Amino acid sequence: MQRIGLIGGISWAATADYYRYINLDVRQRLGGHHSADMVIRSLDLHPLLQQANDIDAVEQVMRAASDDLQAASASLIAIASFTGHRYAGALKNGALPFVDLTEAIGAAVREAGYERIGVWATSYALQDSTLMSQLSSASGAQLISPPRELHAELDRIVFSEIAAGALTTAATQTLQRLLLQQVEQGAQALLLATTDFSPLLGVLESPVPMLDGSLIHCRAIVDAALA
Repeated sequence: MQRIGLIGGISWAATADYYRYINLDVRQRLGGHHSADMVIRSLDLHPLLQQANDIDAVEQVMRAASDDLQAASASLIAIASFTGHRYAGALKNGALPFVDLTEAIGAAVREAGYERIGVWATSYALQDSTLMSQLSSASGAQLISPPRELHAELDRIVFSEIAAGALTTAATQTLQRLLLQQVEQGAQALLLATTDFSPLLGVLESPVPMLDGSLIHCRAIVDAALA
């Protein structure tokens, strides 16, 4: 097993999900008492949000985190955040193999044969044309995004409620309405691209499959670690 280098903290709750998903997958594949050989470089989310639109500055933070993981003998790198992939340019061309979340999701969508998918993410991701184009190209699917007037509310739900483990009834109702709206627009599945959305799998009632971007990514990370 190769050592996994994981850049996390964006948010820490999503990173905890990654740690659990990866170790459960390793145990299922290898049996016994096996667990992942993994090093996590957890970042402080608050200053990253304050400079979220300064791509160069956050890329430098990601590059430094990758260097830390390489110094800790990681054999591959992954970012436990869809929004974090806005700043992954330097890592994709770095010294260590990079396990790309958008590529992993794209492969899963293509394998399932979906042509139109609803996508939930933070405003930083949804309004990043480069990142969304990469996801569309990787998946070969038409992306149905939330209306722009809901982007700020999605951010609030992600960072103030889900990441804090305190999802309110009002937020759940907002998300349920959005889901049904996207299905009416032709979505054949809902992609929870932002990794903090994972807990919604057991909360929302969906007439279409819900794709957990975190789980998809973690499986790709384990694939790479065991290759």
